Amino acid sequence: MPRFKLRFYKISGFEKGNTDHEEFFETYEEMDKRYKKVFVYNRFSYNPTAWENVNGKWKRLERY
Repeated sequence: MPRFKLRFYKISGFEKGNTDHEEFFETYEEMDKRYKKVFVYNRFSYNPTAWENVNGKWKRLERY
């Protein structure tokens, strides 16, 4: 099971703010690199959120 994931959100339409999709990563570095590539300052809360799998449960990373 992957250790990290980014959760992306819909940024327009009827379902704006709902989960769009998730991308999974084996390492923190891979996840962080992808986050920096897709981050858009003016999207505010619609930017992806980062999560870590800890003992089988997903915990949100505070920095993201």
